[in-house]
Amino acid sequence: MAREIRTVGVVGLGAMGSGIAQLAIEAEFATIGREVEVARAEQARDRIAHFLTRKVEKGTLAPDARDAAVARLTLTD
Repeated sequence: MAREIRTVGVVGLGAMGSGIAQLAIEAEFATIGREVEVARAEQARDRIAHFLTRKVEKGTLAPDARDAAVARLTLTD
């Protein structure tokens, strides 16, 4: 029987990991991002939020969708 994926985990939130995490939260998956230090994880979250804000400015994403996406990202170290 197939299982439904509800949560995605991303280990390392560098350039590639942040991109994967962003795609996951935009696809409405609860996403857990793990980084070595909390400060690095927070920087990655801010970078993701920045790219989502650019989508809002371009009109390809609604502001409430951006906020909901960022809220789906949980950080850990």
